[in-house]
Amino acid sequence: MKLKDLIDEFIQAKQNEQSRNVVGYYKDLGVFHDFLESKDVTEKNINEYLRGISTDIIIDCINYYITKNNVTSVSTVQRFVSAVKEFFVYIMTVGHVKNEPLLKAIGLPAHKIDSFRYSINKAVSDHPILKESGKSSRFTEEEIIDLINECNSVIQDVSRYAESDSISFNKLLSAIIYKLTIFTGIAYREIIDLPRTSYKENIGIITINEFSIHLPEQLVGQLNEYIYIRDSKSISTKLLIQFDGSDLPEKTSSRVTLLKEITGRGGLTGIIKYAITEMLKIDVNPKVIMNFTGVKDKIIEHCIETIYSESLGTSRYLDSKIRSLKIYEII
Repeated sequence: MKLKDLIDEFIQAKQNEQSRNVVGYYKDLGVFHDFLESKDVTEKNINEYLRGISTDIIIDCINYYITKNNVTSVSTVQRFVSAVKEFFVYIMTVGHVKNEPLLKAIGLPAHKIDSFRYSINKAVSDHPILKESGKSSRFTEEEIIDLINECNSVIQDVSRYAESDSISFNKLLSAIIYKLTIFTGIAYREIIDLPRTSYKENIGIITINEFSIHLPEQLVGQLNEYIYIRDSKSISTKLLIQFDGSDLPEKTSSRVTLLKEITGRGGLTGIIKYAITEMLKIDVNPKVIMNFTGVKDKIIEHCIETIYSESLGTSRYLDSKIRSLKIYEII
């Protein structure tokens, strides 16, 4: 089968998924097509070449993409990689190509050194031209789901060693912080200041800025694992502590190392924006969100503007809200 036919079939499959916009896939896979041509890949050897493609070759493709398109943004490159990865997962899943080493690397958790995502993130992070312009941009739902799955994998891998090993403890703590941030949108300066008494592990309720909320069952179990280790280490008044029992530093630099390994991004703001946007979408009052999360009004306003734009303009947004008023049907 020709590469173009494989791409067209993949695009059609994507288009059938909730009528997704596939323009980005066309552009990115067009570059991948050009990259293969630059490597003298033809119809005669395409199947053999695809069977032998490795993470290193895809990194070569990234460099080709950066040079050809004068790309300087990390987020732009990550979107390109995501498209190429999804394409390979598709053609391997449906049986057009068999490439077990690549499929295995893609399937490994991103924090594993041998994984596809770890190698890609390192190459992107080390690239001299790329800048992390998307550092504070909102995470997409797909990125959040991937991050949650990666955090769950990390917690499962390191929990048994966290009591005696500082590296494992730090990974466990980081994963817990990411998941709490995803669920609550709480600012980092607020999360490190939470008192130990703010969390009731027997009922899974956490109190943040005088708001008490139930945590999801899986997060309760994971946080309780951390609490068991934490309480054996320190009598600190803070809920979250370092391996040596001391308080967490105010700067996030030491806490985003794992995040960068998993996502290629080194900031928590994008996660906070995702959480706040989701709360706004279910009509949680902006003032309540600000008081609960400790996030500045500038971020709240940005998230509101994002919802407006995604609702195809403020006029349509307002119209939909007004039509939901109780008096609409009787006035």
